Formats: sequence, C-alpha cells, structure tokens
Amino acid sequence: MKEKIEIESDLESPQLFYNSNNILYFSKKSPFKDTCNEDALAVFAIENGFIMAVADGAGGHPKGEEAAALVLKNIKKILKNNKVGKENARSLIVDAIEFTHKELISTGIGARTTVTICEVFNNVARCYQVGDSTVVICGQKGKLKYRSTAHSPVGYGIEAGLIDEREALKHPDLHIISNLIGESGMKIEIGPQVELNPN
Repeated sequence: MKEKIEIESDLESPQLFYNSNNILYFSKKSPFKDTCNEDALAVFAIENGFIMAVADGAGGHPKGEEAAALVLKNIKKILKNNKVGKENARSLIVDAIEFTHKELISTGIGARTTVTICEVFNNVARCYQVGDSTVVICGQKGKLKYRSTAHSPVGYGIEAGLIDEREALKHPDLHIISNLIGESGMKIEIGPQVELNPN
C-alpha cells in the first residue's frame, strides 16, 4: 500500500499524489494565528481506489496537532494491517476513529480533533465525518452532487436555511464545534454512496 501523510509545513505548497487518480492537496496556516498548523492530511492508495483523510486539531484544547496526527496514524495502521476492499473499508475506518477516540479519552489531557474521510472505490465515494470539516463532491461541470453538514451550530444553521454561507463566515459562533474525537458523546456520520463521473 502506497500512502502519503503530511503534517504542518509540508502542506504549505500544493502537492500532487499520483496513482490511477491525480489528487492535488494543499493547506495554509491562517496568517492571523501564531500557533502551529493543527491540520493534517493523508492519502492512501488502495486497490481500485483511494482513501483521503483530513484532521483538524481542536484549537483551545491541548495538543490538537498531536490528536490530528494520531487519528491519521491509526487509520494508516489499520489499513496497512488489513486487506482493504469495498466490503470492509467502512468497518476499518470506523474502527480507526473509535480506537483514536478511546485513546484520546484515556490520556486525560483533553486533546481533541475533527476528522473527515472520503473513500473512493470504482468511482463510488462514501464519506465519514466527525466535526466541522465538510466534504463537497461536484460533477465535471460544477454541479453539486453531495455536501456534508458541519457538526456545529453554524453548520446546522446553514443546513436549516437559517443563515447563508456568507453570514456563516462572520458568525460569532463559528468557532464552536458540536462533535469531536476525544469528547464524550462523539458520533461518526457516515454519508451515502455517491457515484462519481469519469475523470
């Protein structure tokens, strides 16, 4: 299995991941923050597809960057130790998230992170989400095929039509997240299967 895990400054310039698909990834630290970039991402090539994951350590909690890296390392470990296929990818991904959740709680330091994962097998995508990092899947001409809901008061407000996306960017509660790995009551949202267009 060929995988790519990038954390912190390695994401500051666009990178291209090659297998049967070309995946461009990029992350930029906020210019308004003095703290380290708590974002981490991984791309795993698997038979007939790939798995992408993005984790964002929760600011305001200790060791957010370590929590974000931990969930991706646990996904890597579980994928490396198992033959991954369309039949078992779902259970392996959920197991990795739940294992990380228990690990973070057991440390007792309060580290928390979000994670958003997208698996693609034979041009069919399925997404997994804990937190406010959303997935947007578009067709070749920009038609919206799927968008997950951010697990936050602002995300739920957008979904309910109470606020629009422009208002959300300046909303005073934008920093509040309702669902985190490492927080009691964590839940994993599993999205529907979405058929992707060729190319």
